[in-house]
Amino acid sequence: MTCQTALLSFKAYPVHGFRTEFGLCRGERMHRLDDLNPGEIYQIRHDAPCSDVSAAGDASVFYRIKAANLPLEILTTCARLIFMTTTGRRVDMQAALCHGQLHLVSETPLQTGTEYVLIEKTPVENPQAPALVPAASERCAPRRSNVIPLRAIG
Repeated sequence: MTCQTALLSFKAYPVHGFRTEFGLCRGERMHRLDDLNPGEIYQIRHDAPCSDVSAAGDASVFYRIKAANLPLEILTTCARLIFMTTTGRRVDMQAALCHGQLHLVSETPLQTGTEYVLIEKTPVENPQAPALVPAASERCAPRRSNVIPLRAIG
């Protein structure tokens, strides 16, 4: 990232801070992307945590600073969501993963007491998620035949 790249400011809300007001899972908190269903009405909880995140470029990867002495946390977009409030205001959000937890990221802060209807959910083709791949074999000690060494990438 260069000094000339402008960072865009967004708000990230953990998905468990949302609950279904009307729909299949009424009253339940969300945990996964599959819990969000088009046509259902959602509302953010009044005590839902919110954090500031930044994005550079196309806003498909977000960065969150936890503390000055810790590395940046990276939130990777896995779906694009379009919500509509009951008053007709459109709210574009992105579902992003960070350490296995789903967050909803929005450029505009969400308001408590406002109902949001999910009108479109579009998964991202190739999210940059961590993957496990076989590691090179080591010859230091005999292994059992059913144990395969793995290393994490991403």
